[in-house]
Amino acid sequence: MEHRTMIKIGKNKESFSVRTVSRTFRSPHTFYILINDLERLEQQGRVIIRDIRSFAELRLIEESGQKIVEIVFTWLHDADGTTLTGRSESVRLPYYCFCETSSTEQRILSITKQSKPKIEFQSTRNLHQVIEVPLLRSKLARFLNSHFCWIDYQRIVLFDDFVPYSFMFNGYTERGQGICGGVILHGQENMTTAYYGMHT
Repeated sequence: MEHRTMIKIGKNKESFSVRTVSRTFRSPHTFYILINDLERLEQQGRVIIRDIRSFAELRLIEESGQKIVEIVFTWLHDADGTTLTGRSESVRLPYYCFCETSSTEQRILSITKQSKPKIEFQSTRNLHQVIEVPLLRSKLARFLNSHFCWIDYQRIVLFDDFVPYSFMFNGYTERGQGICGGVILHGQENMTTAYYGMHT
C-alpha cells in the first residue's frame, strides 16, 4: 500500500501556504505559492517556483476528467552557512484545492496514481437482472472499470433505477457526498448493441 501525505493548505489574498506531513517526513517550513504562480501554471502547464532556499516544480495534468497538480518539493536547509542539506518530496492533489475561496486551512491527503473509488451495490432487483444476462454483465463491468476513475473519490454506491438493468449512484469523497447521477442502459430493444451511459 502506498503511503499518503497530509497536505495543509492555507490561503490569503495573494498566496497559498503549503505544509506536508507524512509518516517519515514533515516539511521544514511553510512553502508559499503565489496566486500569480497558479495563473502561470494554468497557462503553461508547468512552473518552477522558489521560497526561501527551497524549490517546487508544479505540473498541471488531467486524469479521468479531473485536473491534478503534481508538486515536487526540494526542501533545502543551510544549517551553518556552509553546509546545504535537503530532501525531495512528491505529492499529488486535486487542483480544486487551489480554487477554494475560504481562508480556513484545508487538510487533505495526497492522491495516488492508481487510486480508484470502491464500487458498492445497494441494489437488489436490477443487479440480479444484469447478472442473469452474460452480455450485459460484461458491458456493465467494462463500463464501471472505465468510467468511475475519479481519483479523489473513496466510494461509489449504486442503487436500483426505475429503468431496467440501470442504476442511480452517489459518489463520496473525504468531505462527504459528491457527484450523483445514473448509469443507464440505452438501446434495450437490441441487447447486442445496447450500451451504458452516465448521467449526472
